[in-house]
Amino acid sequence: MLKLLGYGCTNAAGNNSENFWLSLIDGKGFSPQTCLWKSVNSLEALTVQLCTAWKEAFFSISPSRRERLTQSNSVGVIFASTKGCIEDFIWERIESRDPLTPVLEEFLKRAEIKSQCHLTVSSACSSAVGAVFLGKAWLEQKRVDHVVIVAADQIGPFITRGFYALRALTENICRPFSDGRDGLQLGDGSAALILVNEEEHIPGEWFAEIAGVDFDTEGFAVT
Repeated sequence: MLKLLGYGCTNAAGNNSENFWLSLIDGKGFSPQTCLWKSVNSLEALTVQLCTAWKEAFFSISPSRRERLTQSNSVGVIFASTKGCIEDFIWERIESRDPLTPVLEEFLKRAEIKSQCHLTVSSACSSAVGAVFLGKAWLEQKRVDHVVIVAADQIGPFITRGFYALRALTENICRPFSDGRDGLQLGDGSAALILVNEEEHIPGEWFAEIAGVDFDTEGFAVT
């Protein structure tokens, strides 16, 4: 059984999942100004937000599970992002072709996670789904006994101009599922998930079953 044991997130509504859910219920937190992290470079910003989401996810699981996760030498970590710290690369002329791995490496160092394997997944808007699919495969293949998925993206000029060129942005507010919607709205955000694949149940431990996840394409790429 694929289980979600814990989660955490940050977005424009606040630095925890409770504020995120309340913003969805109240219809708040989706104003045009949803950029959170303007004061620092994108590598620093993304790492800080990932660590915040991870801390909430870690402390949302049971004490016995935290102990197992901390002592385990069989943890897989996946970082999902559309562009990573691309803004640093575009505007600061950093000599590298990879805006994703530096974020993952910095997160692993600060979170002090002993990962047996780690990887980045970047497939545009399907990046997070791809990460869950990969985590499921790692667990089913018994490569690891826990999977930590972290995901984050940041708004910047490069991202904003790209969506503007696609004419995909709304000039009003985000109205998902509305007949009158006229575009999407960009916003900074990060999330962390803790997954396991097991039948045993620890008394008092909360979990949600992930009933199915798959990845397929009829084109030449998943995006």
